[in-house]
Amino acid sequence: MGIGPAPAIRQVLGQTGMKMDDIDIFEVNEAFAPQALAVQRDLGIPMEKLNLNGGAIALGHPLGASGARISVNEAFAPQALAVQRDLGIPMEKLNLNGGAIALGHPLGASGARISVHLVHELKRRNLKYAIGSACIGGGQGIAVLFENVQ
Repeated sequence: MGIGPAPAIRQVLGQTGMKMDDIDIFEVNEAFAPQALAVQRDLGIPMEKLNLNGGAIALGHPLGASGARISVNEAFAPQALAVQRDLGIPMEKLNLNGGAIALGHPLGASGARISVHLVHELKRRNLKYAIGSACIGGGQGIAVLFENVQ
């Protein structure tokens, strides 16, 4: 867990010859809300490009399926509120689809949730590139780049 997504995102960008500015949206799965924010700060991801539909509190933590459902995920509802207050995120932009309490955690399907979400957001918003990323136990991370070819 931790900020493993940061080096994973850097690696996928390096392998594809792309830059952070080339990416339209990012989904960073988090075990805890501060983890996604640490990745955001480390990489300098603009907040308006990160976890567009909220985090795990908003969408639920997909236990075992985090890669399938990524946003600013949190273990406890108060975490999202603390982050919202600390960063001054307008409530109308935070966890738009509800939280983990509302949606539940997709055990074993996080990667799938993240992937499906990003593919739909690229199409819905008519964007070109998205990166999905997740932390893995032991400080590891994983990242995947999506391209809308339509």
